[in-house]
Amino acid sequence: MLSYILKSAKKSSRTFLTSIILLALLLASIPVSVSSLQTTKMTTDQSIASFARGSYDILVRPDQSQNIEEKSDAKVEENYLTGGMGGISLEDNEKIKQISGVEIAAPVSVLGFFTNDTGSVEVELPSSLWDSPALTTIKIFKENGLPLSNNDIDTTQLLTLPNERPSFYASRSMGMEVGPNETIKKVGFSLPQTYNLLVGVDPEEEKALLAYENYKLPPLPKNLPYGKEADGSNLLQLPLLVNESLSPELKAHVETRISSIAPKELSKRLSGLQSTEMMGSLLPDVLIEKPSQTQEWNLGKVQPFQTAFIAVSKNGEISRKTNGVNFFLKTSSYFITDRLKYTKSDQVDKYTLNPFVKDRKTYYRELIQKGKDDAKLPGELMFKPNIIGTYQASQITAKNLNPSPLGIYSFSPVNWSDQAITSGTSPNTFLPVPASALTNLEAAVFLKGDKPIDAIRVRVSDIEIYDSVAESKIFQISKEIQRITGLHTDIVAGASKQHVLVEIPEVSNYPALGDVEETWTTLGIATLIVNAVNQLSIWITIALFIIVIVYTVVHTQTQFLVRQKEFNLLRMIGWKKQEIQKLVFLEWCTKVGVALIPALVISFLFKDWSGIGEFWGFTILIQILMVLLQLLTAWVLISRLLNHKLRLGQEGGQKHSNIKPRSMFTMILGNLMSQLPYNVWTVFLILSSGTVAIFTLNMTLAQQNHVGTTFLGMEVNAVANVYQWVVVISALSMTCYGVWEATRSLLWKRRQEVYILRIIGWEKKHVSILILGELFLLLGIGVVTAVGIGWLSFRLFYEQFPVPVLTQGGILLLVIVLLMYVSSRLINKFTSKVV
Repeated sequence: MLSYILKSAKKSSRTFLTSIILLALLLASIPVSVSSLQTTKMTTDQSIASFARGSYDILVRPDQSQNIEEKSDAKVEENYLTGGMGGISLEDNEKIKQISGVEIAAPVSVLGFFTNDTGSVEVELPSSLWDSPALTTIKIFKENGLPLSNNDIDTTQLLTLPNERPSFYASRSMGMEVGPNETIKKVGFSLPQTYNLLVGVDPEEEKALLAYENYKLPPLPKNLPYGKEADGSNLLQLPLLVNESLSPELKAHVETRISSIAPKELSKRLSGLQSTEMMGSLLPDVLIEKPSQTQEWNLGKVQPFQTAFIAVSKNGEISRKTNGVNFFLKTSSYFITDRLKYTKSDQVDKYTLNPFVKDRKTYYRELIQKGKDDAKLPGELMFKPNIIGTYQASQITAKNLNPSPLGIYSFSPVNWSDQAITSGTSPNTFLPVPASALTNLEAAVFLKGDKPIDAIRVRVSDIEIYDSVAESKIFQISKEIQRITGLHTDIVAGASKQHVLVEIPEVSNYPALGDVEETWTTLGIATLIVNAVNQLSIWITIALFIIVIVYTVVHTQTQFLVRQKEFNLLRMIGWKKQEIQKLVFLEWCTKVGVALIPALVISFLFKDWSGIGEFWGFTILIQILMVLLQLLTAWVLISRLLNHKLRLGQEGGQKHSNIKPRSMFTMILGNLMSQLPYNVWTVFLILSSGTVAIFTLNMTLAQQNHVGTTFLGMEVNAVANVYQWVVVISALSMTCYGVWEATRSLLWKRRQEVYILRIIGWEKKHVSILILGELFLLLGIGVVTAVGIGWLSFRLFYEQFPVPVLTQGGILLLVIVLLMYVSSRLINKFTSKVV
């Protein structure tokens, strides 16, 4: 019997080798694919454990604090806390601290934007300005990457009129130095006013929170001191830790125009000038002239709550005369802002900023002025900044803290027209605004009342890594906070940033910018990623095991149908059914044993390449189960086949006489129907593998797109991408192999028929067309059905295809054309050898 097996294998060496290759492919690709899916889950868990947890786990806010974007998309814009209106009391904060399992409860109270006298600049006028009438325009602005039309600009105009009285005009001035012949030598004017965002924190809790970012916050007193003024009164002092990293750079654009208009004419125009700020409106013909000289001055950086006195020489050289703390700011005026409003666009991850409308003017956001400028009456708020230290927000690594939805230490970049835009310093801005300085909670109570806190950042204790156990613990504490305080909680552990497009429309003071790319925070993305990866693993694993069963049954059944005449002949010459069963079983044991060797080698190489051996035993177990399944299938199918009625020379199905071969098409159809049992298995083979391939490819790409919009998702995709594509390539390889085996089997079945057709005079091209037509129908039915079922199965999980259907269809069509071309070459070669 063994001799018969060896001789049969040698005689049908190609068929025997093909069967071994398929078995090796099954035994290697399926376990490797399943191991890849498990590895994907493991690497996803590792990435989430490493990157998903920030410095705090829960964000507590007042009830009804969510906007539409949070409720619908679980997204929070970067600078939302600059619109802080309070709502949480100090008592609520203390209750949260007392909850078992709370390690840190760090409150944040946004006090608003405080104005600051930035200082002044002194400009030395060059003597050339006195040779003829000259208008010098100095535009000072804070450099942030936006065009000048979208920036806050302080414009100063200087007009020199030789031999006239007065000989000099300035649209705004803080003083002048007169030189010889009563010419103005120097002129000084104020720098643009700055706005400093002040945030109140609990010094101890904040220090503990930042310790997880390896940053030591300087000490900040908890009390609110008073200082003696010159008149003997007590003035409230706000202790400040100033953010030295936030220092807007001042620049000046200078244009000088030499006017052809006589000095006397210009002097006459300005003779009735009531306000120097209106000077430019009286000189429109001068302003439209081309500048004779243009300069750019870099005036340097100004730190929050500090002043600078800058001198510019007549040659454009810049120097700082003094630079210090603004101790002379006696004001109770500051601005609070409402949160920016957005409308979700039809495009995914795109929003439109909704301007605030007031008195028929539009602003990026609502500004509310508090206090009173230069308040001096008893009972009015009076305070003065007292800088007691500084901190460097740029030194806070913020790898974990910044991805959480609180941008008080630094901000994510905003990109517009391929340019990076830095932070905004004005309250009327759409840009992120980090804190300019920190103060204590007593200052927050003084300015905002008994509920000054806008948010509390809670860190849960005794959590080493972010996993399902940690997630459950965080969830329980979040619910406990809600129960005892009635406040709204968001679990930010597992949050991640992502890029979104925001359309910036035109407002009263600024033109439209179009689309800018901002970085927002998506809450709960870690859970979404885990669920998506688990869903992908479950369904693709099921699909892979389906293809194992189908391939095992179909391939075995096909092999037996092809050899049915051989089995019938053995029975006619006296072989018993048990002997044939034993023969076939030994033959398949040989095939499976030989195929198992390369399969084990491939599995071992994959384990060595991936560097992950956790699933090596799992891989071997799957291979053992597949070997048992293959042998069991062979035993069952051969038993069923041998139990059929003995017949020789007929394979069943529809007889040729039922369809009259009056044309090539009817002959093709007749041949397909005559071999119906065999062709059904062939179509089922292509159908199953094609369905799994289409489903796996779309599910993998959709899952990557679904989670890859966030930074955490990108990290997961980068780590797991290679393992996911191992699964896709395995499914596609089995599909291609199924098509190839269908072609090979069809040629083998048609060998005798082709021989007869060539003898009776059929040309080679007609025989090739006949076989190619049969193959085209088999592939067409299998592929089209597979694509339809694969697409419908995918739509059960996702509404939108990761690759457009027309694009997929076009690629599939090209693949089919290529397969048909390769098949036609094989068929031509086959028909040439038959005779």
